[in-house]
Amino acid sequence: GDHRDLHYPLRRQRQMCIRDSGVILADGTLIVADQRYGLAKIDLSGKVSPFGNFEALDYEHNPPKVESGPNGVHLSPDKKYVLTADVFNGKIYKSSIETNSTEILYSHEYGVNTARQDTTGAVWFTQSTENQNEERVFEALDRAIPDGALYRLPNSEDEMIPELIIDELYFANGFYIDERSNKFYLSEMMKNRVLAFDLDLSTGSLSNQVTLANIPTPDNMELNHDG
Repeated sequence: GDHRDLHYPLRRQRQMCIRDSGVILADGTLIVADQRYGLAKIDLSGKVSPFGNFEALDYEHNPPKVESGPNGVHLSPDKKYVLTADVFNGKIYKSSIETNSTEILYSHEYGVNTARQDTTGAVWFTQSTENQNEERVFEALDRAIPDGALYRLPNSEDEMIPELIIDELYFANGFYIDERSNKFYLSEMMKNRVLAFDLDLSTGSLSNQVTLANIPTPDNMELNHDG
């Protein structure tokens, strides 16, 4: 039992921070979440190198003193930037593909699982649980806690204040904004379901919640070409 408990967080951490978090560029280069660097670039030969110059932001992962959990990596709609959420400390990073530089777009009070930008410039993000460190994340994976939420950051030149869209979710995880069909899909991981909503993109409102599918612990998601 002690052996299993010791290594379980490491296995979950790798799954959350590496496996389900990355994008592919037009030339085949992969950009993936990496706790060492924030983001890492993998070229066609398999060479791995830091991406985004997170060092300039004093990025660090040195547990237990400093915990960082890059996760939920997605391209902006214009494919010029990479958005990365930090599931441990709540930062949302915006990295320029052209300049290989990164800025902190927003710092949330709790960890952020996934962040995506829509074509209006608004950034949506999920708070899986009210955590400020790694241990609290795994607590919410061991027992269902309804403190997950979905937020939206409007595209504004003023101070960025997130709008609470949905709360009381059981570990909000990956989501997809289907602008073509005006639909929004969300994985509620610890409720074992994928939710679907009608989307009003101009106002950022969701309505008519239904359960699209019941499936064990859904995580990240993408939309297939056929919908």
